[in-house]
This record gives sequence, C-alpha cells and structure tokens, in this order.
Amino acid sequence: MRLLVSTRNKLLLWDGEPHYIREKLPGIRYSIWHHFYGVTWSTEEVYVTEQLALHRGVVHVFDEEMQHKGQLPLEERLEAPHQILWWEGGLYITDASRDGLMLWDGSTRIAEWSVPEEGVIHPNSVWCDGERIYVAEHGKAKMPKRIRVLDLDFNVVGCIELPRHVFPESLRLFHGIHNVYIERGVLHTLSPQSVIRYELESGESDYVDLSGYVDSPHYTRGLARTEGRFYVGLSEMKERGERDEGGSLILVTDDEFNVLDILTLELTGGLHDIRPIDSIDFAHNRVRCPLLKGEEYGKGLGCNS
Repeated sequence: MRLLVSTRNKLLLWDGEPHYIREKLPGIRYSIWHHFYGVTWSTEEVYVTEQLALHRGVVHVFDEEMQHKGQLPLEERLEAPHQILWWEGGLYITDASRDGLMLWDGSTRIAEWSVPEEGVIHPNSVWCDGERIYVAEHGKAKMPKRIRVLDLDFNVVGCIELPRHVFPESLRLFHGIHNVYIERGVLHTLSPQSVIRYELESGESDYVDLSGYVDSPHYTRGLARTEGRFYVGLSEMKERGERDEGGSLILVTDDEFNVLDILTLELTGGLHDIRPIDSIDFAHNRVRCPLLKGEEYGKGLGCNS
C-alpha cells in the first residue's frame, strides 16, 4: 500500500519507505515555519493545504506527477486551513482559525459556514457520506467534544456530542479530536491517545487505547480506512512550539484496531493526514488518485455496505 502523508514539515509518499516529495515549494514566501495539513484529490489534481504563518494559509495544486502547478486563489480567505475534502466538484476546507468550513467550486462560488457565537471550536477535519457533511471540532479546552452535521447546502442538521468517559481524565481539557468517519452506523474519531467509536443509534461508545504501542508519549492524528485495514497516525507529544521536531508513526491495524504493522517516519514533525492511493479509502472520497494513471485500482468489498 502506498500512502500520501502530510506532516508539520514534510509532504511524503510511503511505498515501503518514505520519499519526501516537498519541504518547501517554489514561489512561496516562507516565514520561519510552515506546516502541511490536509491532502485530497480530484480525478486530475492533488490538493494540499499549508499554513505559512499565523494567519496565512494556501491550497497547493499538484498534477499526476506531483509537480507543483500553483495555488488556488483563496489565500486572502484562509488563515489556518486544516483537513480538506474534494467531493463531487467542490473542495471542502476546514479553517481552524476562522472557526468554519469553506466550499470552493473551482470558479466563483464560495460558501462558508461558521458558528462564531460559540467561541473557539477549531474545526479541523471533514468527511462526507454523500448526504451529510461531518465536521470534527477540536474545541481546544471545551467539553463536550463535538461532530457538527451539515447538509449539502451548509445547513446545520445535527450535532453529535461525545461523552466525557471516552477521554482520559489527564488529557481531557488539553487536546481535542481529529478526523471523522462513519462505518455501519459507528462514528470513528481520534482522541489524544485512542480511537473513539460512537454508535449513532444507541449513543453507546468505547475507545481503543493505542498508547501501549509506543515507548514515549504520542498523540493520534490521521485516519484512513481501506478494505480490512485502518491506518492511524501517531506523533511525538511535544509542546506546540516544538512539534516541527521529532518523528511520527503510522499504525496499520485490522478491523478491530489490532496492530499488524508499524511504519516509522523520522524527522517529520507531527503527522496530520494519511491518504492511501492504491485502494479506496472509505474515510476519504473514493476517487481514484491521479497518481495511479493506468495502474490497477483496488475497489475492495465496501466497508459501508
């Protein structure tokens, strides 16, 4: 399995070993630091968000050879873009600083949703099941942690509140959630050191603690789902100003999150996004990655069936 992975300071391709595609891009005025966040693609292009400064972010565009084509004309509207999702002709962009979600259709229409009356919600992840948009709210120190549910016209139609017991007491007020994916009525998201599973119908929930697979403190961020496999990112737990340093891991698990393999990434800083390219990623958009060109594409059996 090949993976496109974004981290604090690198964009890389994993094919059994890491190949660093980009650290800095041409034509960009960089500050002291820069962070890659979200990765998604249409049938022809790959899109990657990057935060260049405190309130300055861009969406990069790459071709099928991962050659840089430029940026989308959205820089003045983005402050801290995080995860993104291309879905049926539109690009959904979470912006943690602007506390909202943007939809850009590739020409002129820009739709936005935000809830400024609730203060800092720090939306960082987005997924769509074809009828609803699900946005994970990190929430900073706020409890409960939430998944906001929107229809395709950006109307809020629901809000899922995760129970306090799925968050470790010592970390409850300091780290939020990342990623969102629903499979057979079970919502999956990542807490600081675990995978949370929340049953939408009953409201019952549990979590899978992943901290035992590493010797030092790590936090989870980055979730992908192919047939029979989950991919979960682990990053060294550091103070925010030090997260450009250190390495990260990708846990490859079975359907029940039993770890089958551990992929080691060195000197990447914290891991942000994982996108498998050889098979359908059910936690993404199910679109064939343009990097494959004429290669065979594994469709799997369908996790949501």
